[in-house]
Amino acid sequence: MSDRIADSTIKGFLYQFNKTILEIANADDEDVITVEGVVEDVDVLSASGELEAIQCKYHESKEKFTPSLIFKPLLQMAESYDKNPTAKIKYTIFIFVPNEVHGEKDIERTILESALATTDKSLSKIVSRISDNFDNDEFLKNTRIVFGPSLDEIEGSTKAALDLLGIQGSDVDTLLYPNSIAKIAKLSSIKDETERQITKAKLYNYLSNATHTAISKWTLALKNRSEILKLIKQQLSSSFSQNSRDRYFYINKNDIDDYEEKVVVFFGNYIKKVSG
Repeated sequence: MSDRIADSTIKGFLYQFNKTILEIANADDEDVITVEGVVEDVDVLSASGELEAIQCKYHESKEKFTPSLIFKPLLQMAESYDKNPTAKIKYTIFIFVPNEVHGEKDIERTILESALATTDKSLSKIVSRISDNFDNDEFLKNTRIVFGPSLDEIEGSTKAALDLLGIQGSDVDTLLYPNSIAKIAKLSSIKDETERQITKAKLYNYLSNATHTAISKWTLALKNRSEILKLIKQQLSSSFSQNSRDRYFYINKNDIDDYEEKVVVFFGNYIKKVSG
């Protein structure tokens, strides 16, 4: 994978994580948010029983919006709707494309018809699973596209929403925000759907008890990485400066991406530090 593609993939995930945090922070107390939901990237279940299924797309490299950019998520949503047309589900494609005006738009019937008539082999497999009596108009009544802000802009909105949670004595940039990203990233990797569910209260409690900044490949991909690493160094300095004879580390390999490689690097760097 090229660096450009890898960078684009990371930004796509961070965009989704930010949107998820925003949904949680702005949710009603009774709402339940499922990370990597059964239906889409983010499922928001309200107390009334209505479900909003949100799929996030980040197209920073595109100059303008073209309908083909949403063919895949639109067809996936159409397949989901076709399987259960009476369910109270609202479908949202949340997408960033440069030069597009932010806001909600209806999806034109011609776009859906073009998607259903696609000759793309991978998309045709989805189309083949949609029944012949699929109701285009009813599906479109429950489906919308929202042109969202850039990654930098949504990050700013996410931090503002976290600040409004009112967690005293916690810095948003270097503690609440990176820990929120790490939390959502971890939830997204859990297989059991019920364990991927979170509420505003659960996020608040998690962040209220956070005293150290979580570090992962996602937090290290944030634009204030150097600031975060500086804080982590300060958090660890009191322990590292103690001149005790024995030191013990508890490491859960399930919490570390690329464990086999990174744990060796960690201990190598640690030995250099204490013996230098």
